[in-house]
Amino acid sequence: PSPPAAAWLRGESGARTLWAGADVPPLAVFLDPPLVTVGHRNPDIHGTDGSLLRTLDGVTSAQRIDAHAGRLLVVEAGLLSVWDPLSGSMLGRVAGGWTDACLTPDGESVLAADMAGTVRRLSVAGGLVGGSEIPADGPVIGGATDGQVLFASFARMPALRVRVL
Repeated sequence: PSPPAAAWLRGESGARTLWAGADVPPLAVFLDPPLVTVGHRNPDIHGTDGSLLRTLDGVTSAQRIDAHAGRLLVVEAGLLSVWDPLSGSMLGRVAGGWTDACLTPDGESVLAADMAGTVRRLSVAGGLVGGSEIPADGPVIGGATDGQVLFASFARMPALRVRVL
């Protein structure tokens, strides 16, 4: 019998199974050649040829994965972690009631929204500790950034807003 859930990488030579099992299935994957990250309970980093390079120390299945400038952000329920995907080193981890988070394009900061409607800019070099608050005027449920502005989805109308960083 086949497993109840799986993640595959399809290529010229066919499909390769990157993850399969009965545990919490992957909710997020991220392709940033030459790497593919599969976000299950302990996120796996594969080469684009399907070879397993390393497994990261996760807690729950990742709900979002983002990568920029050689850094990998894993957003789990209640936990944000930034990694160097090539070495497997954790650069910072912080607990909280996070709804979403994203990396700035330079990989220096994480913009993180929590259940209370607060958006924080957290320094990767500072281990994601402390940070500064960005006015949000309501609960943010998702966001993205180009490093200059935060484009966010809000729980109340108007649903999409832009905030200068």
